[in-house]
Amino acid sequence: MKLSFRATKRFLDFSGTAVQLAETLADLGFPNDGIKSLGADITQVLVGKIVEKNQHPQADRLSLLKVDIGRELLSIVCGASNMKAGDYVGVAPVGSTIPGVDGEGMTLKRAKIRGEESFGMCCSEKELGLSDESDGILILPEAYLKTIEKESLGKPVVDVMGWRDEIIEVDVTPNRGDALCVRALAREVGAKLGLKLKAPFSVRWKNPSSWANPSIENFEDAYGLAGCLVKSVHIKATPENWKSFLQACGSRSINNLVDITNIVLFEMGHPIHFFDADKMDPQSIYVRRAREGETLELLDGKSIDLHSEDLVIADKSGALSLAGIMGGKASSVTDETKNILIEVASFNPKLIRASVQRHKIKSESSLRFERGVMPWKLDEVIERVLGLLQELSGFEGAEGTKVVSRQLNRPHCLWNRKRVEAKLGKLEWSDDEIFDRLRMLDYELDVRGGSPKIVFPAYRSDAELLEDVMEDVARLVGYDRLEVKPLLSSESVVLIDDLQAQTKAADLLLDRFVSRSYTEILNWSFVDSKSLELLGVDPSSAPEIANPIHSEKSRMRPMLLPHLIQSVKYNAERWEDNIRLVEFGPVFSAPKDGLSDYRGSPLCEEWRVACAFFWRTSDTKKLWHPKIDPFFIFKGQMADIFEGFQLLREPVSWIEAYEASNIFHPRRKVSFDFGIAGEAHPGVLKEFDLNGRLFIGEWSLRVGLADLRYARAEQLPPIDLDLSLLVDQKLSVGRLSESLEKCKPKELENFRVYDVFESEALLKESKRAVTFALRYRSSETSLSMEEVMKLQERLLTKIQAELSEYRIALR
Repeated sequence: MKLSFRATKRFLDFSGTAVQLAETLADLGFPNDGIKSLGADITQVLVGKIVEKNQHPQADRLSLLKVDIGRELLSIVCGASNMKAGDYVGVAPVGSTIPGVDGEGMTLKRAKIRGEESFGMCCSEKELGLSDESDGILILPEAYLKTIEKESLGKPVVDVMGWRDEIIEVDVTPNRGDALCVRALAREVGAKLGLKLKAPFSVRWKNPSSWANPSIENFEDAYGLAGCLVKSVHIKATPENWKSFLQACGSRSINNLVDITNIVLFEMGHPIHFFDADKMDPQSIYVRRAREGETLELLDGKSIDLHSEDLVIADKSGALSLAGIMGGKASSVTDETKNILIEVASFNPKLIRASVQRHKIKSESSLRFERGVMPWKLDEVIERVLGLLQELSGFEGAEGTKVVSRQLNRPHCLWNRKRVEAKLGKLEWSDDEIFDRLRMLDYELDVRGGSPKIVFPAYRSDAELLEDVMEDVARLVGYDRLEVKPLLSSESVVLIDDLQAQTKAADLLLDRFVSRSYTEILNWSFVDSKSLELLGVDPSSAPEIANPIHSEKSRMRPMLLPHLIQSVKYNAERWEDNIRLVEFGPVFSAPKDGLSDYRGSPLCEEWRVACAFFWRTSDTKKLWHPKIDPFFIFKGQMADIFEGFQLLREPVSWIEAYEASNIFHPRRKVSFDFGIAGEAHPGVLKEFDLNGRLFIGEWSLRVGLADLRYARAEQLPPIDLDLSLLVDQKLSVGRLSESLEKCKPKELENFRVYDVFESEALLKESKRAVTFALRYRSSETSLSMEEVMKLQERLLTKIQAELSEYRIALR
């Protein structure tokens, strides 16, 4: 989620910097992906006033402008036609730098265009990076002409227009859909820092009324619905301060009515919808399931066939919108709209999630409804909408009513400090201090009588137990200030015993990966069926979750690589090159034929290690580029990492799933007893929009390490020799290496393939030359060359006997 620093300060008297705000959010469990300064790249663009406009003498489509920037009068040649004398514009003088149409930046220089000198440029919104498209140059809106005085000329446009802001990319976990708005995150920060949350609205609406009469067909489908009829609204442009807010949130301005729905969405986190009240019956609006055979044309012009499991907002004439996802075109607001019906609702998240998947339609509204939007604050949302309508549109009357399920009750629990401290350790804060901070999160507390009663906030759909209160207390106090205790339980002892060999192997293996510039990552253990199908993996191989936290996390992952490839894509989209990632984690599979896993668990689980190496050179201006094929870089890395590891070679059946999938290139992979590695299939690169080479591998650690033992470094010198053999063409190097491994004497410390040579002369005889580099060493005494030569002769004799069906000779 994009969080505007400037908008946050409207809800909170926060005196720190954007960096400090991001750090506070991270402490609260909302990490971020960075901070972007809005307007920082156009601070050199100044406010100017066109005092004179003339036709260019040598070009019909060019104009000669005299632009006053306060300190001087600039002569500028301009190709736009949407300006006139008296307009205030954004001017980039000679020497200033702007983003440019391609976003890569351009520095303005003095130029002569068709014989006329130009000392700068009047910029368009596209050239300033404010819009993807623009017709002509940026003309400051009329609303600002009255406020721009002579002293404003020559000042940065970002300051005069209020565009300067800092945007924090906040990661919100799926269980906290309520936090997908400015006010919620401001409330979290305020509770941690002891700052009171402000409410930037005060309008009250009349309730009830006969103007609108909302109803719900089944309260298991929808929990609340409010309707408010507003008369005599006015469609017009949105002021610049609200346009800037929407831009900071990643949206764009349409008109004041559409913008109000988005402002409330990003401010309060509750989606709303406007109907044109003259195109429907406000008195008969209700929520129901769609009828079989019913169709609906959506706002984007797409017509869909509704399913009986879809929720719709309807009146007596039929369906008006696909509830929680997108409105219908027939009742949509247009430039001719005079009266609107405000609809605010709360729906069953499971139904919204199913409709999103069924119709493949996602929106900012559906994102929030999928995660749960509670019905307790419908009045407050309506009040905010009316406040914005009063500010941005004006209206003559507003009345309505609401209906909320009586079957819903806000969950509560009893405070028990002893239980809390048993989990969190000794707390520094008193009960009163804790309760004060919880109230700032909108908890309600009744401290009368015995144990205080805690009622959970109206906006929280994920909290109902004392353990949930404990989590909030820990976040507010600070995890770094909690008492540190070792985790000891019967379960942990079993787990440690069970995973000891695997974690021991993983620690050693991950250290080797990290030493070769790999970054260890940690992904969710959940995956959706679509992601598996995309890679040609059968989703039924992944256990299905009975109550998933999100539709895209509906199954337990059966392998590590799909998530790892997603992580590569995430980093590649941010122009990272030479990406190296490694992960150690559990994977799951459904038991077959009633069998359990090796621990007797009905859910088969094992731990694996997987890696990904993405090779791309985006910087074409480097003085030097390595010429080696990245395949050999990856092969060398794996050889170094696994050298001396001696993993137990017990066959694992899960490799068959990879063999049957579309993940690996069919001719550039190698399977082991304990894993698989190679280059990704070109189809994977296409599906994930990866422009480069991707190499991946996954290995089982359930097999553990083969009796790992540590020994002191060798004290005696080695002797290195080459063994060059002339062999039959049909004898593979792998088969020859296996024979050498089997026949080698104990003094042969290690060997590797050094060279494979083929020539026309050898091919005519159906032969080729294979050279091995061998290292001999004894741990007891120094070997002589004579001893080593005898060992090598005996080794060759054994290999010839082992592979007697082939012709093998010393070259």
